[in-house]
Amino acid sequence: MKLTGGTPRALALIKKLNASGNLIDVYDRDRIESNENNSLVDLDMMDAFDKKYGAEYHHHLLAIFIDESISTKELLSVYPDFGEVFNDESIKPNLIFINLATQQILAVTKKGGDIAENFIPHPSGIKDLRSFDRLMYVDKFIEERNEEFRKLDFADVVDSLINALADISYANYNLVYREIDSGHIADMLSRGPNIHGLYTKEPWDGMSSVNYDVDDDDSEDQEGYTQLELNDALAQIESLSEDLDRGIDIFSKFFAKQPIDYDYFCSQD
Repeated sequence: MKLTGGTPRALALIKKLNASGNLIDVYDRDRIESNENNSLVDLDMMDAFDKKYGAEYHHHLLAIFIDESISTKELLSVYPDFGEVFNDESIKPNLIFINLATQQILAVTKKGGDIAENFIPHPSGIKDLRSFDRLMYVDKFIEERNEEFRKLDFADVVDSLINALADISYANYNLVYREIDSGHIADMLSRGPNIHGLYTKEPWDGMSSVNYDVDDDDSEDQEGYTQLELNDALAQIESLSEDLDRGIDIFSKFFAKQPIDYDYFCSQD
C-alpha cells in the first residue's frame, strides 16, 4: 500500500507514529496484551474471532490519532492524496483509519458539534476542494464503501471510535454554546429568584436588569428561568459531560501510549 510503500520517509514517519502511540495496529495481539485497560478488544475476543473467522483480520486495520504533534506536511509528503481532507491547517482530521486488506483510507473530522467522514482519495477525483463541483458532489456508493471497509472489523472498532468522536464533538459543542452554562446556573441560584419566581442572568454591564423590589402585574412578560428550567439545564449539562468523558475514555483505551488531552478536543469547535 502506498502509505507503507517502503520509502525512507514513509518508514520514518510510521516508526515515529508507532513510538508516540498516535498509530496503532488495531488487531495486533502484542499491543492488546500490553494494554491491560483496553476493554473493547481483548485476547479472549480475538481467540473467538480466530476460531470463527480465521486470522485474515489480523493486522488489517491501522488507526491514527491526529493531534498537534503530527505535521500535515509530513503526512502529505508520504501520501499526497491526504490533501483531499488536509487542504489547510484549519481542516485537520482527528482520526485516520487505514484498511490494508481493502486498500481504503477513511478520515474522520470533528467539526461544529458533528463529524465528517471522507474516503481518501475521494471517489469524485475533484482536486479543487473549494470548487462548486466538489460542494455538490454526492458519493452514491458510500454505503458499499463503508460496508467493504468494515467487513473484517469484527469488534466494530471503527464505529466505536467514530461514535466516541461524535459524542465528544456534540457534547463539547453543546456545553460551550449553551444559552446557560453551569456557571450561570450557580450564579442565578446563589442570587435567588426575583419577585416573579424567575432566575435571571447577571447583565453584561453589571447593572441590574430586573428590579427585585418592584411589583409588576404583567408577569408573563418577565424574562428569566424557572426552577424547573434550571433543573433541566443542570441534568442536560451532566449528561453531556458524561458523554464527553466517556468518549475521551474510549480514545484513551485505544491510544494508551498517547495522553489524550481534553483541551485538544475542546479547542476545535
